Amino acid sequence: MSLDKRLVVQKILDDQNALGVRADAKALGFLTTLGIFTAFFIAFVKDINPDYFSIAFLVIYFVSAILGVWNVISAINPRIRVKTEEGEVCKLDPHKAAFFAEICKFNNVQDYKECLQGMLKDEETVVDVYARQIYEVSIITSEKYRSAQRAVYFIIAALFSEFTLIVYLFVLKVVAG
Repeated sequence: MSLDKRLVVQKILDDQNALGVRADAKALGFLTTLGIFTAFFIAFVKDINPDYFSIAFLVIYFVSAILGVWNVISAINPRIRVKTEEGEVCKLDPHKAAFFAEICKFNNVQDYKECLQGMLKDEETVVDVYARQIYEVSIITSEKYRSAQRAVYFIIAALFSEFTLIVYLFVLKVVAG
């Protein structure tokens, strides 16, 4: 593989990895936002007089917050099952030379070195390894963004119910006072 082609392939892989990192950062930002508003909300929860309206919005808040946190966790650590080809793969399969989970399975550095050298012998194998890695990273990134998007909806629902309940409590105090 020429240096130009290798740089293009490496750039694509780096871009895909950067998108995954961005999805993680967004998810952590959502979690932080929910945490800050939850701490703020706790100050108001103690003043709630149980009635149907406040209980309904408390339930909406807690369900939305829990589902939001669940989706944030799913965005940070997605459960992905990449489809693999059937059949037994030998220990020196060149495709194992580029994936950290597979690299960790080698018994020692020498075994890994032999596998890496096997991969580098054939340009087509190197292209296959990079293509597979880019594809799998893209699948993971796609799932991260899907979970982050769901988290946004649940966190917005939690914050909406929180603010609605706070306004409701404020109005009750104004009317009673």
